[in-house]
Amino acid sequence: MISALKLKVCKANKAMKYAGNVVVEGSNALKETLGAFMKIADSVEGFTKNAMDVASASLDQISKVIVNVSTIAESISREMTQFKV
Repeated sequence: MISALKLKVCKANKAMKYAGNVVVEGSNALKETLGAFMKIADSVEGFTKNAMDVASASLDQISKVIVNVSTIAESISREMTQFKV
């Protein structure tokens, strides 16, 4: 009976060591996964910033074009008044 108990304790000890190793491996895998997600988040943040910069530049360019078109339209309007019949 003591031999059977010793055998069961030995098996339980091995199982606990194995479980501890599996937990460590899982923890390491989780750290790697978290690191990958952090890199993805940084990339998305950079992409978003670049997209916002492009959008801002586009709005500035559109505003300049509108001002130029308005100036040209006013100039044409002034010129047309000189040719009224």
